Amino acid sequence: EEAKVNGWFARFDADHNELLDRNELTKLIEYLEGQPLRFSGVDLIFQQAQMFDTTGDGRKDTKGFSKNAVSHAVKKYMDYAREQEFLDEVFERFDTDKTGTLDKGQLRALLGHIEDRRGRNPNVSEEAVKYVLEECGAKKRACISRTECLAAVGTWMHISDDPHYTNEPSQSCCKLMQ
Repeated sequence: EEAKVNGWFARFDADHNELLDRNELTKLIEYLEGQPLRFSGVDLIFQQAQMFDTTGDGRKDTKGFSKNAVSHAVKKYMDYAREQEFLDEVFERFDTDKTGTLDKGQLRALLGHIEDRRGRNPNVSEEAVKYVLEECGAKKRACISRTECLAAVGTWMHISDDPHYTNEPSQSCCKLMQ
């Protein structure tokens, strides 16, 4: 794995700063897929990276992905690409009022559907929905657009896979924010 990542950096880290920025990561993924990007997943990966520390320096990331984080970023993009068609279909199904957005109730139903599909408890707490909206930058609007749906689902899957997440209303995402 380390040799593979070192090879990626030797080929795609054009400015030799030990980080892959948006353009460098895009070129890497296009190389791995053998075709131009199918959707704007790289932007979503960078949006999520800006919420977390992926370089290990104690700060949320804004510049790019380190060698330690790039494999995870590539995997996340590939996961997103596989899920995009599914998300387009379910977005249409859960956008019941056809506004082009999912409000809190529609988002909650979508996240519950995803949990059910994963063989888990489909009851998603109100706190969890608020957390997802906040992490996607949609807290004030209290809804997400089609383009934000992928980030919302990715955020949800990230937190719901966390071993500390319980999906109990009194303990849900609030525990993760501490």
